[in-house]
Amino acid sequence: MPKLIFNSQEKEYPSIFLPKRIKEFIENGFTDTELREGLGFQKPKKETFVKPKYHSFYKPLQLKIHDLLVFNDESIHKDLENHDFYLGEYLLPRKPSFYYTTEVEYKALGFKTDEFLKNSFIIILVLHFIIFLASSVLLPIFFDFEQRRNISVFAIVSIASFGIYFAFLFLLFVRNKFSIYVSKTREELTFKEKYRRTDLLRNYNAKIQAIIDLQEQDFQTKNQEFSKERCVRELDLLKQRNGNDTLNLVDNRNSKKGKSELMFLKYLYDEFGKNVLTDYSPNIGKNPFQPDFIVYDDDIDFHIDIEIDEPYSFDTGDTIHHDRTKDAKRNLFFNEINWGVIRFSEKQIVTEPKKCCQLIQNTLKAIKGKQNYIEHTITKEPFWSHEEALIMKLNDYRNRY
Repeated sequence: MPKLIFNSQEKEYPSIFLPKRIKEFIENGFTDTELREGLGFQKPKKETFVKPKYHSFYKPLQLKIHDLLVFNDESIHKDLENHDFYLGEYLLPRKPSFYYTTEVEYKALGFKTDEFLKNSFIIILVLHFIIFLASSVLLPIFFDFEQRRNISVFAIVSIASFGIYFAFLFLLFVRNKFSIYVSKTREELTFKEKYRRTDLLRNYNAKIQAIIDLQEQDFQTKNQEFSKERCVRELDLLKQRNGNDTLNLVDNRNSKKGKSELMFLKYLYDEFGKNVLTDYSPNIGKNPFQPDFIVYDDDIDFHIDIEIDEPYSFDTGDTIHHDRTKDAKRNLFFNEINWGVIRFSEKQIVTEPKKCCQLIQNTLKAIKGKQNYIEHTITKEPFWSHEEALIMKLNDYRNRY
């Protein structure tokens, strides 16, 4: 069975032209690093940082997991004692404290922050502005000129402000919003407590090591699954990269189709269903080339332009698709937008339509299997020159098959 190599320089039908990305995928595939980065799957490092759960008022430093295991019994680290740290998705235990803390509660003049008090400062400012504005407008009504000269608007606004402030404090009394503050004192552990802390530290280090081992075990499990499904993951990444460059299609139903092309469309539809399109062109540039047919593959988000070449036109008698036409430019255009191109001669789709459909299907399978050729039994036909096309026209070649 003859082999058809992709992007072959042999000038004969059928011929297959694939874009650079697909050729590189077939030749090299993806490295493990590319797959993991592209699909968001990373191997944990031995010196992985443990990340703190940040608070708005304080940001502990990031630490390496190794640092948690080498602390001796006398070591002190406030961040590890007082804040939560994560190794990946795993919450680490807090480090046993070198001190013990006593807490004393007491009430103090102040207030808690809640929805009622959240915007209190803005409310006071707005009320100050309203009083100032009202004073400027209304005071002249009640006083004559001499009296107004002796009145200080600033004094009135200040008195009113103090009034609002004390009214606000009174409201706090009514709502019982005084805060309970906690006074904390730290004292060093006694000798017995330090001895007990040594055991707690050993237990702490064992828990840290257990979490490290658990993370590594999880990675090994995921890595085994990754290896088993590597081919699928490669296709997922290829689909992701192809999807980044996908162009919209423009409806272009003014194109004419001959009887042989319409007949082949039926075979294509039977083979590929709704993944076959016609009378569309990619939405790029002012006058893009229009494919005869488009076959789309969902698995890798890939389009193939199916071209049917005739030696001359029935309508005008002009020679077409020969060595002086723009077929090479058409191939390059579609390859540059990451589309494939498969060219059949009209005789091949008329006499061997099922084999032509199977060739398209095998091409997609070869791409997914990273194979740079396919085997087929379609009768080959050489590209024709302009002169040969004229002779074909003279011999009524298109009516002989």
